Amino acid sequence: MADVLIDYDAVTGMADTLGTTGEVIEALDLVLTAIAGVLIATGFGAPIGSKYLGQYKKIVVDLSKKCGELDGDLKAAVTAIQNGDEKGSRKFV
Repeated sequence: MADVLIDYDAVTGMADTLGTTGEVIEALDLVLTAIAGVLIATGFGAPIGSKYLGQYKKIVVDLSKKCGELDGDLKAAVTAIQNGDEKGSRKFV
């Protein structure tokens, strides 16, 4: 099996960035959901609020979850390699 070379700091940094991105997107979803609720309640922007809740909310939530998942997967891969996993029993290894 070929040797696995990895820059632990770089990959961990990417994981941290993805984790932070997921948290920011999750917070953005909360803000957009609140704004959509206000727009719907006032009737002024009901079409815009309804469109966000109907079409875009799922995309935003899924993106947030994927960022969090990648954060965990990358950190797990670094840990697996550091602990000597040479069989590829984890994702990305």
